[in-house]
Amino acid sequence: MDFIERHCREPFFLYLSHYAVHTRLVGKKAKVQKYRRKPGAGRSRNNPVLAAMLESIDEGVGMIAMKLKELGLADDTAIIFTSDNGGEHRVTSNAPLRGGKSQLYEGGIRVPLLVRWPGVAKPGSVCHTPVSSVDFCPTLLEIAGVRPDPSQVLDGESLAPLLRGTGGLKRDALFWHYPLARPHFLGGRSSGAVRKGDWKLIEFFDTARVELYNLRDDPGEKTNLAPRRPEQTAELQRLLADWRRRVNAAVPLRPQAGPAGAAFPHRE
Repeated sequence: MDFIERHCREPFFLYLSHYAVHTRLVGKKAKVQKYRRKPGAGRSRNNPVLAAMLESIDEGVGMIAMKLKELGLADDTAIIFTSDNGGEHRVTSNAPLRGGKSQLYEGGIRVPLLVRWPGVAKPGSVCHTPVSSVDFCPTLLEIAGVRPDPSQVLDGESLAPLLRGTGGLKRDALFWHYPLARPHFLGGRSSGAVRKGDWKLIEFFDTARVELYNLRDDPGEKTNLAPRRPEQTAELQRLLADWRRRVNAAVPLRPQAGPAGAAFPHRE
């Protein structure tokens, strides 16, 4: 609130990264008790402490919105609300999505994205184009009327055309690269993924297993279609491998291919 008041007479950029709801979960006692009294609070994956922390984040976002309104800035400010990864499966559920934080299933990488841009983004509208957090930098530069530094490589695209409803994006695929020397303590494995249209392929570096899903028909990623769709699988594998070569992304050796703990000596 203090930052907004100090900069209310000039253009400003505010990036607020809440520590809540990272574990260790510590909610305000009164709010935790409120959610413990809710029906079903004791059931599996119903977490009163997590719920209390989420309410505190809601209140914080509300305070920012009210401060902007109080200062007459609400109609001249874009607000973006999002997350960096899906919920941790030990303390919550991402159902109907599969998996959670540390995994490349949708429960680990599909997150909320809400944008309020008065006079530009249509209230109540829904955009179904897949986007990524790497798109925020070019988006904010365009909103601010700032030209990107030509010496800086930007991996994303500006979302302004989507927000304005005037066009789409140039790219036709999204990529993820998650090389690990050993499994993540939350269960994530060394892997990479690509999404093109409704199709998504995950390639596990530790076992060379590939999984193919149609996210339109199967958003919960329950049915691996790789054995039934070999041509689609091969096409996406080539797309993913070509992207890794293009950006020089290292792929770790499989455990049986080198000494224990070997990091990332192999590049395609």
